[in-house]
Amino acid sequence: MDIRVVVQEVSYQGQAVLEHSAYLEVVHDCLRRLIDADHIAWWRQDDRVIQTWGYPDDVYPGPEAFGVAIHQHPIILRYRSRASTMRPARISDCRTRSELMSDDFYNDYMRSMRMNHQLMLCTARPEKLTGGSGWGLSRESGDFTDQDVFGAHAIWPVIRSLDRFALPWPSPPGFDEGRSRAGLTQREADIMVLIARGASAQQIASLRRISVTTVRKHIQNIYAKLGVHDRILAVVKAHELGIVEFPAREAK
Repeated sequence: MDIRVVVQEVSYQGQAVLEHSAYLEVVHDCLRRLIDADHIAWWRQDDRVIQTWGYPDDVYPGPEAFGVAIHQHPIILRYRSRASTMRPARISDCRTRSELMSDDFYNDYMRSMRMNHQLMLCTARPEKLTGGSGWGLSRESGDFTDQDVFGAHAIWPVIRSLDRFALPWPSPPGFDEGRSRAGLTQREADIMVLIARGASAQQIASLRRISVTTVRKHIQNIYAKLGVHDRILAVVKAHELGIVEFPAREAK
């Protein structure tokens, strides 16, 4: 498997997908081709959603698992304790075998769900009371190899960017009313959301397959309609109108 090909594919396909479940399927398929795993899961803690592939019905990790995992999962605890470390990690990188065998969370939760070995790609920083967001790959037997970790490191920056900029998020309750009040077109509102997430004009152009010149023209129109002259004030105004929510802190 050529890692570069898979990374390029997830970047190209992920940017083109605007529907939530289709986007997750694109990333899942690329991860599955890159790294062998029994189970794969994507989660986002803020709205307690989880999508899984390969889990038997009797061990399905429902949303209620979040309340336990965000406080006790060895990899999430590692991310919290090492603020500068957000790169993919195996559970075996965080605990020795003997430590895991005496860990209640590992024995009562992970082993019971046949997740004896796990590799995590975190896309949003876990905070004190949240588990952030990301992808977890699990196996019942055989730990993930150094080559698996190398592949995870290669694809992680792309997935992290896609989760932040390309992943369709639910619109705020006042989105349609706010867009109408501001007089923004659907395209302008879409670009305003990407601006609020911190996307540059070049990133927006890549995500929406339009030229940078076109993006900048849309941004000029947005500023004029909102009565502002820069990105910060545009985000503040759009937030006041209910078009965007203030972005979560970026993972490092």
